[in-house]
Amino acid sequence: MEDLAVCTLDHLGPPAQRCELCPEPLWPEDGVRVVLARCPSRTLPGDTFRVHTHCARTQGFT
Repeated sequence: MEDLAVCTLDHLGPPAQRCELCPEPLWPEDGVRVVLARCPSRTLPGDTFRVHTHCARTQGFT
């Protein structure tokens, strides 16, 4: 089974993920990363999401 997984990755590339804003697949070469701050008054790192470029624009992310 492991050999099959290696062959699949080699020929097809990594599998699609799911866009965090819509149900469509998000391929590794597509999309953008969106970072949401947890709290504006703190310097803690925010959460990072991968979404389609058009989904980010629709939601007002720049």
